[in-house]
Amino acid sequence: MGLRNKNNVEVPGSKKIDTIIGKDTVVKGRVDSEGAIRIDGRFEGEIYTSSDLVVGESGNIAATRIEAKNISIAGEVHGNVVARGKLELIPTGKLYGDVQMAVLVVEDGAVFQGQCEMLNPDLDVRERGKAFSIKTPIRDEAAATGKVEEKKEEHPN
Repeated sequence: MGLRNKNNVEVPGSKKIDTIIGKDTVVKGRVDSEGAIRIDGRFEGEIYTSSDLVVGESGNIAATRIEAKNISIAGEVHGNVVARGKLELIPTGKLYGDVQMAVLVVEDGAVFQGQCEMLNPDLDVRERGKAFSIKTPIRDEAAATGKVEEKKEEHPN
């Protein structure tokens, strides 16, 4: 079972956490890890992990750089972020900085201020549509044809 937030909802990417920085803890410096990291306290510096990073609701990061496989933010992050997989901002999450990621999810209520660049931008639109989109008739058409035609509405005179 993974970690849960105050509403008893499992936090994505929290199944196996190797390093936890607790709520009343302040860490400054550089962290290099092969395992998943969860931050519920305050961190200042650089974070590099080949696994996942979870920033809990009470987590606060001031970073020069963060690199991880998948990143889930429920707290506040200031700094530049690279997620080789998915970057997810849940409703309480705040991210101030530039990001690079393969997949970006920003839920209602989350705050993102900065620039973003999608990793693997050369991926064909049809392939990206198959890999990352929610299935809808318009998106299915875009994935199949690589284009979407605008629907013209008729207005009564």
